[in-house]
Amino acid sequence: MHYIMALIPTEESAHFGALVRDVSKLIRRRFEKKALKLGLTQAQWAALSHLMHHEGINQATLAEMMDIEPITLVGLLDRLERGGWVERRHDPADRRARLLYLTKRAHRIIGSVELIKTQVGKEAFAGVPARDQKQIINILQRVRENLDTVGREEISAVRMRDNDDLNRII
Repeated sequence: MHYIMALIPTEESAHFGALVRDVSKLIRRRFEKKALKLGLTQAQWAALSHLMHHEGINQATLAEMMDIEPITLVGLLDRLERGGWVERRHDPADRRARLLYLTKRAHRIIGSVELIKTQVGKEAFAGVPARDQKQIINILQRVRENLDTVGREEISAVRMRDNDDLNRII
């Protein structure tokens, strides 16, 4: 019932943030339904997708890329490792660190998952002219860049303030 209520437009859901959240949630649900036959959740696919582009990174870097807590990633990686999707290898430069690699099994299904992503994208954009699709994507990329820039600037300002405070103490 809540799922159906989320689809009924209200003044609140017409706000940009709410629309982005709702679209993201619906795309994730659609993806998970189609990817169920592969035995992957959206979170698991997100981890595999990052590794597909950055194989050999460590767990801390992957957690940062996925914007999740390292402890949350550990559980996700445990399930992916048990499922035969990823393998953890010792980092020769740091005995405590583990590097992440896709297994042959994961490499074999990448094409299938990409096909599912394409299908879900087509379903999401059904009836939307190609010109408008491109514009929506461009606008969302710009919004992401804007928010990322603001976030980095805030972090930089906090670090500078912390350094100033530390210098005053010293």
